[in-house]
Amino acid sequence: MWGNVCQHCEAYQGNHYMEQEAVEVDPPFVECPNCGEEHEWRPDEGFGAAFGQGWVSCPEYGDVPVGDPRKK
Repeated sequence: MWGNVCQHCEAYQGNHYMEQEAVEVDPPFVECPNCGEEHEWRPDEGFGAAFGQGWVSCPEYGDVPVGDPRKK
């Protein structure tokens, strides 16, 4: 049987799944390509997620598509 084991105490670590993505807790700020101001970035939850797509919510222009700032 395969599993994750601690290097130090050899304890089995089990199956722990991520419940909330880090960008939901502490989102990065990204420059809006339309207004130039910085806004919170959030990942695309649909098909665009496969391509590193995300969004900034610009008060002036609404939701603006922006690439993933974590992949630079």
